[in-house]
Amino acid sequence: MKEIELKVLEINEKEIIKKILALGAKRIMKKTLFDERIFDFKNRSIKKAHNLCRLRKEGNNTFLNFKFKGINYQTFFKVSEETQVEVSDFALMEKILNGLGLFCVTKRKKTRISYRLHKVRFEIDKYPEIPTYLELEGPEKDILSILKKLKIDIKNTTNLNAGQVFKHYGLRSDA
Repeated sequence: MKEIELKVLEINEKEIIKKILALGAKRIMKKTLFDERIFDFKNRSIKKAHNLCRLRKEGNNTFLNFKFKGINYQTFFKVSEETQVEVSDFALMEKILNGLGLFCVTKRKKTRISYRLHKVRFEIDKYPEIPTYLELEGPEKDILSILKKLKIDIKNTTNLNAGQVFKHYGLRSDA
């Protein structure tokens, strides 16, 4: 699946929720704890190829995810090809990944609230270490339309991935 997204950093969570609800967005996920692990080989070949291997527990569900070529420097958007499968056991999947020669390079926890308006998802991500941000995911033209309605200039967005956002704030991230 092709994933197109961008982020708006340092949002006022209550204010942005009020605005997206006023647009007609519906909440599709209540505040949920995410526990994620980023995996790579010792030679960091996954990162060097601009890919990402992630095991993530979302509430009671666990997903193994692989993102291909997560950076597109020709646009404001981050564009990647994403594959994901639900797995039944977080700890067992982590053990399998380790057995395949992968090791955990980053552990992070966050809370997320999700909304949807037509084809656009609004993800409000809150990590303990950095300011809350909004991630918009969907077709480029729809995201641009939403930004206009929210009165957010495209120049005030970023295509950084979560690891790069941590670095933006001066925090170490190996992902």
